[in-house]
Amino acid sequence: MAAARAASATTAAPRATRRVLAARSAAARPIARRAARTRAIATDAPATAADEADDDDDDDDDDEIAHWLRCPTSLYDPEFVGAERELDAKLASCAAAIKTWASDIERGVATTVTRDASDAAEWMRQALTRQIDDGAKNLSATQSKILASDPETIQNLLLMADLRSVHATYALQALCYRNGAICGKAATHGAIDAARKHFDDDDCPEVVKCACAFLIGAIAAFNEDTHRLIAKGRLVPSIVNRLRRSCDGVECVLNARDFREKDFCDHATALLRNLSHNSAQHTLLKSAGSVEVLLNLVSQRRGAVRINSACAIANLVGREESDDRLTKDATIIEETVDVLGAFYTLVPIRPRSRGER
Repeated sequence: MAAARAASATTAAPRATRRVLAARSAAARPIARRAARTRAIATDAPATAADEADDDDDDDDDDEIAHWLRCPTSLYDPEFVGAERELDAKLASCAAAIKTWASDIERGVATTVTRDASDAAEWMRQALTRQIDDGAKNLSATQSKILASDPETIQNLLLMADLRSVHATYALQALCYRNGAICGKAATHGAIDAARKHFDDDDCPEVVKCACAFLIGAIAAFNEDTHRLIAKGRLVPSIVNRLRRSCDGVECVLNARDFREKDFCDHATALLRNLSHNSAQHTLLKSAGSVEVLLNLVSQRRGAVRINSACAIANLVGREESDDRLTKDATIIEETVDVLGAFYTLVPIRPRSRGER
């Protein structure tokens, strides 16, 4: 439960913020253009000259940034996602677009992520995000439908993620949200290896590292069995080293934020906090230097990063009387207690009736 709450802290935004972000999406030009392209995919309509002109404009506007590296700027666009009755048809079309791209990769026809594949993955991401933020009861059914649309959906999305597609990585994160079975499949089919590769690559864009940390954080939060796979995949030293490089002891040098206004540190510290709830991971976490790195973050950051770091430190060394690292910053314990107190004030605990367990 504690791990799931930590993941929810980086996944669920306040309702007022969600409304603002959702409203702001209507004015997001790239999203609107992706909506037009995805509607063309869903109806099998050919791209128009105007579509191609818009694509050229997008390239100019984004200073030649590859489309698969353009981080989504909004939670979802209702027009882009479409009505509930259109979901099955759009899902099938998007799955077919991704499958076609994967086939082109296999045959050597394509070497990078195509626009159609990016648009299809982004539609999946937005469709699931809408259900996540609306608290839809059919979220797991939609996740299952996406997997059923093509037996190789996860492998194809992971192939896109391996090629640095932020849209595919975020789509995988949404698929994994509160779905332990999909988390397990993603972990065993290469999500951990892809993330480690991107974390270790200094030339890999920050937006990709941020998306990967979000994905692995969801996998760890909603399927504790994957903790062993994360350890075997040598991901902990990789993510700790990336945090160390990003925050040099003076200041964080991160700039990229995702559609939930979170950066790499937000997602990485949530991941380490989730792993720290598992005592079997403590030796690995401590030997990788996570305590020292998290103490550094506590002194630099506020909000979720500071709280996640403090909770992870408390889990790792809080029970060791001879370890004084928890008291290096006298405000860590105070702030953690304050946050926990605020949480229980917002979510009151219902008293049990007699005989209730």
